[in-house]
Amino acid sequence: MLMKQLRGMKVITDRGLELGKVEDLLIDEGSGKVSHICVKPASSGMFRSIPKDKGQLLIPYSAVLAVREFMIISERVLTIMEMKGGAGV
Repeated sequence: MLMKQLRGMKVITDRGLELGKVEDLLIDEGSGKVSHICVKPASSGMFRSIPKDKGQLLIPYSAVLAVREFMIISERVLTIMEMKGGAGV
């Protein structure tokens, strides 16, 4: 899938909570793999402990469960990140 197809894609959790829309991807320079998804949040109050960059949520790619018409993220992984105070998974 091309980045232009991902940009603006709706991001939801596996429990149906809308997180926002894909803005960008962070790529690990060493491996060339996607490390994080940058998501413009739908609401400013959600998942306050998740790391942010310029107001965007930085969600580890390991949290992605599926990508079709929208991107599905594991809410369990986000909750664990919150409990750890935003540390990466």
